[in-house]
Amino acid sequence: MLSDTTDLLHLRWRSAQLLAAVTRGDDRQVQALLSAMDIEGVDPGDRRDEIALLLHEFGPRPIAALGVEIGRLWLKLRQQP
Repeated sequence: MLSDTTDLLHLRWRSAQLLAAVTRGDDRQVQALLSAMDIEGVDPGDRRDEIALLLHEFGPRPIAALGVEIGRLWLKLRQQP
């Protein structure tokens, strides 16, 4: 699935959304995001690796930083051709 930088941005964007939903305890959103990632062909190993990177980067209190990261990634994805 990861063939270019857009794929990497998309993986990080979805993974950040997933981690934010888990942190908030929003089980319905978690299930919706996991389903979307499955439909989009995101490899579970890639998903786990990206979640681990996000946890390492944002530490034990990720929710505020994840909101900023999700917005930043969304803007970058919108600029992609």
